[in-house]
Amino acid sequence: MDFKGVWAAMEEPWKNGPFWAAIMFWKAKFFETLLRLGEGLLLREISFK
Repeated sequence: MDFKGVWAAMEEPWKNGPFWAAIMFWKAKFFETLLRLGEGLLLREISFK
């Protein structure tokens, strides 16, 4: 894993301005929400069995 590349990718949105930073932030939030929903559904499936 190239950590410098990862760090550069993380910093890039801020260099491109707040617009891109906001997009990256909301993408991350959306993904996190999807994961939480999936987790909740899995837990519900397990508890009903």
